[in-house]
Amino acid sequence: MSVISFMFADEAAGNWKLTGLIVDYYDIARPHPDYPNGVPFMLKDSYGYGIEVEVANVPAGLMFNRTLRGPWGDAALQAAGINLNVNLYPDGTGVVGEGSYYPDVDLIPGTCITTGQIFPITDSFNWEDGQETVFPYVNMIGLPSMNVRAGQTAYGLGVNGSSVFDNWTATPQQIPTPSALTSGIYLSDGTVLSNPASVGGVTAGEWGGYYIAGDDLGPSTMGTNDFDINFMLVWNAIDGPESESGIGDLLGEDEDGDGTDFDRTFGVPFISATYINNTNPLCDITGGAGLMYPVAGDVVDALGGSDALAAMLTGQCLATTSAGVEATCEAAGGVANMVYGQCVAQANGDDFAAGCAYAGVTAAVTQACVDAGGPATAEEAAAVGSPFTCGELAAQYDTETAGDCAAAAALAAASCEDSNGMSLCCLS
Repeated sequence: MSVISFMFADEAAGNWKLTGLIVDYYDIARPHPDYPNGVPFMLKDSYGYGIEVEVANVPAGLMFNRTLRGPWGDAALQAAGINLNVNLYPDGTGVVGEGSYYPDVDLIPGTCITTGQIFPITDSFNWEDGQETVFPYVNMIGLPSMNVRAGQTAYGLGVNGSSVFDNWTATPQQIPTPSALTSGIYLSDGTVLSNPASVGGVTAGEWGGYYIAGDDLGPSTMGTNDFDINFMLVWNAIDGPESESGIGDLLGEDEDGDGTDFDRTFGVPFISATYINNTNPLCDITGGAGLMYPVAGDVVDALGGSDALAAMLTGQCLATTSAGVEATCEAAGGVANMVYGQCVAQANGDDFAAGCAYAGVTAAVTQACVDAGGPATAEEAAAVGSPFTCGELAAQYDTETAGDCAAAAALAAASCEDSNGMSLCCLS
């Protein structure tokens, strides 16, 4: 499917020169007779082991690729080597003159890669005016239009008999979904754009051409022109008998053996890839030393989706963290010694000293006790079997040390043996 926006800087009749351009191509997969469940993309190893893995699959009806050419203003067109001289004659005929070059998408010779290219063209065609309408808000498959003048007044303009461009009508209209798209047209997220023609499905947007002409259109909407425009043309088309595009040189004949009149071939230039952080071992889903390159295909989907991947990474994180904690705990001589040692370090630390100097022994010890998981209320104390709350313990420390912060820290860090199991660190 193609969506084209032209801008010409001359009168609405006569010799027109292209000064602005957007070309928007959408690729939709038609059924393949050998792959009823979608065309697979197979990755083979280069070492002779016979390993072959499917890294992507394109099912019929999926709008799987978009190629945007432009927006280009006059300077960008000249830099890219694009030039289009169009003559519209009053008798309803027209030509694309010598010296014209226009972008299209095609296979790179000798490869199976489709890419945007620029071709020299000449052409002759017929054209006609239509009735007043508006520039459409959506393109032919129902996606938002890139035309900043969408919704503004326009007039129909049709072209037929062209050997270069699509045919399109001067009376924009929905048409049946192309017969080859037996699954309709949909996006990768499952959004259905058109149902199959076999059940009455039609295109979401309209096939046809639209133009506006005059001396008061203002500057180009392409963003790089230095002058106002006098004419703007937009058309929407999709492969099929209406546009006579994508169906080969012999209309009505199956030229590529797929059982339909459609024969456009697309070489996918790339597939999706999954980039994995190789600097953080917790992000390495292989369990190895880390991946140096992106992984071919959508690994997230292959692993069951983002929720499953998050659960796996969380599990790896917990496993790694648990192993580290266990090792540290064992090195300290067990859980009790490890917790006691951390408490002593906190009691003798700068944060406790500063907090005590500012708020006093009772407040500082209470907070340290609560932070360590001690009981803040009588109910919590009863639940854990403690004879007092953190606040009550802190008040005792304040009384016994006469409000001396250093003495309170020493009392809190006293060993279980020396404190008869009643120091803050022993209780924690």
